[in-house]
Amino acid sequence: LLPLGLLAITSALNLTHEANERRSSLQQHLMDSTSLTAKAMSEALDDQQDDALRTLGEALLEIEEIRSVRLFTAAGTPLLSLGQPPRSSARPPTEPTLDTNGAGWQLTLPLSSPHAEWLAVEVETLGLTLSNYRHLLIHGLGLLLAGLGLFLLAYSLSRRITEPLVAIQAALDRLNRGDHGIRLSETGPEETVKLMVGVNALRDHLERVQEDMQAQIEQNTQDLQ
Repeated sequence: LLPLGLLAITSALNLTHEANERRSSLQQHLMDSTSLTAKAMSEALDDQQDDALRTLGEALLEIEEIRSVRLFTAAGTPLLSLGQPPRSSARPPTEPTLDTNGAGWQLTLPLSSPHAEWLAVEVETLGLTLSNYRHLLIHGLGLLLAGLGLFLLAYSLSRRITEPLVAIQAALDRLNRGDHGIRLSETGPEETVKLMVGVNALRDHLERVQEDMQAQIEQNTQDLQ
């Protein structure tokens, strides 16, 4: 059980590490992509290019995890709303902020335009969750197979030890009943082989004693005649 326990602990630590890496990678990807788009949006706002704003928002929506893109004025008036209906309201940020609480993440960041517009991006984390569950399932199956392998190994080792011991016990029972027609095959683990050698030596000794006694009885009988 100890090897399986250590394997389970190692697997759990690996799962946690991998989940944190996937989470950090997604966060970094979102921050980088959104920051670049926000800079381009600021320039489009300065030039009053509404079509360019929409194109940039749609480009963000092409990222698989992003479900909605909203652009607000400093007062919170929507200038652009793309994607699915938002799940929660957003507050004007003073710096790029990623809120990972709730059903999904929300990234808000101020634009560098003179009118203090800001961007709110909602992120769907279902894919990340499913990925974590998929890796959990894979690790679980791996542990199950490892446990089965250890069980079969322990069962095999147990049989290698118990079967010779059972044979030794049976041989001793027969010797105790005076049956000397048993001889153990001296094969198996070293410890049981030593026992088998001892039982066979005892059997040979008892057989010689019996033969000597029989010969003595026959000699005495001849002397009396």
